[in-house]
Amino acid sequence: MLEQTRRGLAVAGASAKVLAQHPKLLALPILGLTASLVAVSFFGVGMSLGEAAHSNGIFFALGYIGVVAALGSIGAFFNAALVLCVLDGFAGREVSLRRGLAGAVSRLPQLFAWVLFSTVVGFALSTVQGLLRKLGFLGAIFGSALSMSWSVITFFVIPVLVAEDVGPIAAFERSKDLVKRNWGKAVGVETGFVLLFLLALVPIFFLIWFVNADSSAAHMPKLVLGGGAALVYFLALLAVLSTLSGVFRASLYVYATTGKVPLAVEPDLLEKAFRKG
Repeated sequence: MLEQTRRGLAVAGASAKVLAQHPKLLALPILGLTASLVAVSFFGVGMSLGEAAHSNGIFFALGYIGVVAALGSIGAFFNAALVLCVLDGFAGREVSLRRGLAGAVSRLPQLFAWVLFSTVVGFALSTVQGLLRKLGFLGAIFGSALSMSWSVITFFVIPVLVAEDVGPIAAFERSKDLVKRNWGKAVGVETGFVLLFLLALVPIFFLIWFVNADSSAAHMPKLVLGGGAALVYFLALLAVLSTLSGVFRASLYVYATTGKVPLAVEPDLLEKAFRKG
């Protein structure tokens, strides 16, 4: 685990080099986060209106399904645009946000179909996990294993869908095949990204502690400013790490499908990520 975490931090560093070469990539996760916040806001307004109108539970159920589908579609769309841009950079082509977004738009039907498919599967897995938890500790472990397996076999779906321009089912099968033929310890590599995220949260905790430690009359203005600063920092952190994770995933896809090492990514990192056993 320590070796995988160390490797994950090294991969994050290599991905950061790609981001430093193409800082415009950050715009895509930022746009995605903004669109997601807008969607959540609309959902909140709809819930309030429904409550005011004494609407029944069907309204809330449909609203919940709608916001999940909307957020999933937003995430898939901007991830697709990011992957297309990163693949252009790896191929030595100019990185164009407009071309990446246009490519994602051209694949909207496949992306939306994939979101629907994965949402249904995710709901089914959640239901199964809930039933397995009732069986005790072993049931909970088995349920978690099912969820992890789904995450693993769908790892390459978005890169395959946008790079090979296939449908959601074909992308799922292709991703499963790539994982089966190449997968080694790449899941553990992502532990480094999680650790990096947790370490980057430390300044927020210090800020919260500093604001709460103040009991003077200026406490409330400081609380508002501190809360706003913490929110902006958190969203910026999510944007950066989402971009790094997208670069890493695109790197693995290129390596898995061509055997070639993408630009600015150390060969040893990808070879170890796919090491068997």
